[in-house]
Amino acid sequence: MALVLRYGDAQVNSHDMETIQPGEWVGDAIIEFYYEYLAEAVFPNNKRSILFLQPAVAHLIGNVQDASFLAGALPPDIKDKPLIFAPINDSAGDGGGGSHWSLLVFFRPTNSFYYYDSMGAANLSHAHRTMKALFAIVSGSESSSLPILTRIDTPMQVNGYDCGVYVMAITHLLCTRIIDRGLDLAEKPGDLSAWRLSHSIPPDFITKKRKDIRELILKLASASQPSQ
Repeated sequence: MALVLRYGDAQVNSHDMETIQPGEWVGDAIIEFYYEYLAEAVFPNNKRSILFLQPAVAHLIGNVQDASFLAGALPPDIKDKPLIFAPINDSAGDGGGGSHWSLLVFFRPTNSFYYYDSMGAANLSHAHRTMKALFAIVSGSESSSLPILTRIDTPMQVNGYDCGVYVMAITHLLCTRIIDRGLDLAEKPGDLSAWRLSHSIPPDFITKKRKDIRELILKLASASQPSQ
């Protein structure tokens, strides 16, 4: 498999590019790239506030039992981030695979977790497991008093393959909205207006988002080639 693009810590190869084609289930390398792109190019001035967890790290948090092993894989400043986005996959254990993506968001100012799923509650048990482990990490304790996981009504995908694109689109939308509001929602802990999606992500938007991400990768790959 030929390398197409190296962007920060993310690498996209020719097989990964097939997963961003129309009608394909998006692989973790595409989400890893897009999260890296959001951090480095879209929201570079918010690195101290926002953490985009890579899919492999989010998977480890929800599945690895050995805390000493997990510690070495975590971003060193994870405990300091007010806003954390974690893509959730339904793969169990140490293996890869899986068949569905959803999104878990942690907002420290209100000590809240939010869950977005374009198939309703398909990954809810995986999200609860990841939430429990992630909260133990960011709070420094395995308290039995976990925050409530709030399920946010999410636009439903109209096929069996767009879940990963929804995760990337929702992440971008929420991040933009929260930054515009100054990351200051702690005064209204019961107000979900900043987290609701309503009908802001219709299917045609997702189709365009998939195309845009593919074109972005190809554009960056072309720009990274040495000039002749």
